[in-house]
Formats: sequence, C-alpha cells, structure tokens
Amino acid sequence: MNLTTHKRTINRIEEGVTRKDPLFDEIARYYFFDKKKFTAVHKSIQAWLKKHKTEEAHALAGYASYLDGDFKGSTRFFLKTVAANPDNLDNWMDLAFSLRHQGEIAMSYTILFHFDLAIHYYKRLRLRTGDLKQFKKMLSLILSHAK
Repeated sequence: MNLTTHKRTINRIEEGVTRKDPLFDEIARYYFFDKKKFTAVHKSIQAWLKKHKTEEAHALAGYASYLDGDFKGSTRFFLKTVAANPDNLDNWMDLAFSLRHQGEIAMSYTILFHFDLAIHYYKRLRLRTGDLKQFKKMLSLILSHAK
C-alpha cells in the first residue's frame, strides 16, 4: 500500500452511491483479519499525516482511528475532511457515525437524514472549521427547523 501516491476517489452527493475508494476496504480487512498489519498501516498513516495535511490523509487517519475505537480522534479527523471538501458525502457519513459512537445522537441523525441541509448551510455559512461547537450549533438549528 503506497500512501504517497494514492489518490482518493471521492463520492459526490449527486452520484447517490456509497464509498468508492477500495483503500478503505483494505484497511478494514487488515483490522479484522490481520491486526499486526493494521497496526503497521495505522502507524504509517499517522506518519504520512505529519507531512501531508490533505483531505485524503485526514480521511485515512480518521478511518483507521474509527476502526481502532478512537471516536474522538476520528471525529477530529473527519471534521477536517468536511472542512477540506464539504461536497464529499463520505466525509459527512464518516463524521456522523463517529459522532454516533460518542453519544451525539442528534448530530449524527441530522447529518444522516438531513445531509443536504447540513452541506448547504455549512457551505453557505462558510464554516470551513474543525470547531465541533460551531458545527453542533449549526446542526441543532437545522434539526429544530427540519422536524
């Protein structure tokens, strides 16, 4: 697996399909079937992230952290992926499930079932931030009006 040459395939909202990037599936296979290899890949991703502050690097770090049960860490990384590319639906779904595991049910629900509004207002408000408090405030406003 060569992280430096990997170009992430993104999933645009208008395509209406789930994850397209096979690298994430490969990382999940390592987690379930070869923990030693998963640990090595996770460390490689962390090292790669130090040099490459890209959407792809944050997404991989978030996914590996999520699989490893570090939901606060994965949320931090997934917020950065949303900030880097709010049009990538995978970024939002990853964030929603990471939040769900931390008991943030309303935030997760809003992203999962009102993602069109979440994306619209995120971009309209020009949040582009990893600030969870601002994000939570926006999502709670959306949820209060969407019911």
